[in-house]
Amino acid sequence: MDTFVESSWYFDRYCCPDYDTKPGLDRKKLDYWMPVDQYIGGIEHAILHLLYSRFYTKVLRDFGVIGVDEPFTNLLTQGMVCKETMRCKEHGYLFPEQAVDGKCHICGKAVIIGKTEKMSKSLKNVVDPDYLVKKYGADTLRIFCLFAAPPEKDLEWSDQGVDGAFRFLGRLWRIADEYLEDIKGVAPANGALQLEGDLKSLRRKTHQTIRKVSCDFEDRFHFNTAIGDADLYFFLKSSTLHIHIHACIDGHNTGICFIFYYTMIDHFIDRCIICHYKTFKSPFFPENIC
Repeated sequence: MDTFVESSWYFDRYCCPDYDTKPGLDRKKLDYWMPVDQYIGGIEHAILHLLYSRFYTKVLRDFGVIGVDEPFTNLLTQGMVCKETMRCKEHGYLFPEQAVDGKCHICGKAVIIGKTEKMSKSLKNVVDPDYLVKKYGADTLRIFCLFAAPPEKDLEWSDQGVDGAFRFLGRLWRIADEYLEDIKGVAPANGALQLEGDLKSLRRKTHQTIRKVSCDFEDRFHFNTAIGDADLYFFLKSSTLHIHIHACIDGHNTGICFIFYYTMIDHFIDRCIICHYKTFKSPFFPENIC
């Protein structure tokens, strides 16, 4: 049978993995958990796997095993990762490492740069994730992929974009270094603190950003705009608030900025948070987050 058929009811089994009475599906638990809130898949899955899953669900419904008509509530069809192809007239398509400096590694002739197409082993327009993880770290690749395009659009691979993502993480790390001394030993702002002028505007901008990033994540899945919206660092750097009495505001906003990014680049932010909490006991980075 087609592999899509075999995987067209596993989400039902996840609802009751220990249920051992045939057909292995507990109607009570299925009624509680199903349907699945969000289905995410490529275009092939959205056509074949989704079709089979809907068919199986309706069959199980007709047999009285399950009580829903559709297996999934929402559908997000993600785009493909694309990259330009490289080809030698004599030796055909080449992997990126086989065409260093624009020349074929076999014959030394100039490589023909083709159009951008979906990454494919047959076209050899793929990248080695192990090499990139060793050079940049996994979180660099994560934030590049999230920032490069909305999930429903095709993502065009860019080596320069990966370098840019790596520099972005370096800037986040420098935020931690720059604000460590400012927020060391300073208690967070409480509700009784009266703010005026620039401080009040900054605090308002902080909560507007929380709302915007939450919407980007929960409603639209636009992680690329969430990454840009979460950059409160610019507001900290451009403000004239760098005096110790207002360090609680800087610490509050810096902490929020890092918590936003924690959802996307958790390994990297883990190190930043641990650096703050373990070294300076900063109240803006609670111990239970580390």
